[in-house]
Amino acid sequence: MTLVLLLLALAVVAGVAAVAAGIVAGGLDDPTTTVPSRELPPGRPRGADVAALRFVPALRGYRMDQVDAAMDRLAEEIERLRAELDERDRRLAGPTEHPAAEFDPAPATGAEPAGTEPAPRSAPASAGREPGDPTGGAV
Repeated sequence: MTLVLLLLALAVVAGVAAVAAGIVAGGLDDPTTTVPSRELPPGRPRGADVAALRFVPALRGYRMDQVDAAMDRLAEEIERLRAELDERDRRLAGPTEHPAAEFDPAPATGAEPAGTEPAPRSAPASAGREPGDPTGGAV
């Protein structure tokens, strides 16, 4: 009788171990918790979003997938901000070779503004006149 109880106890223990290990189909479900996670909202994260970030506790810390997703988003945002600052610094530094040419509102070429034609030049007053002719060449 004791042998039968011992064999029955071993069978139950082996069955529970097989289900827990996932050897037998229909094993344990994913772990659940009553503590809700607070992930980063869509869009650009702010300091308050990071401060409100909460992860679901797991066996040895927090759920790795949640932490990895948050860290990836924060790394992307840091890289975007660094690129934006580098671009702003580059624009503020300005060109180094010809700084006046970039900010000159009217080039000194003497060209007329776009969309206008130069006025026709009139003939000089002395054109067609003989020296000393008081009539100005009129007949």
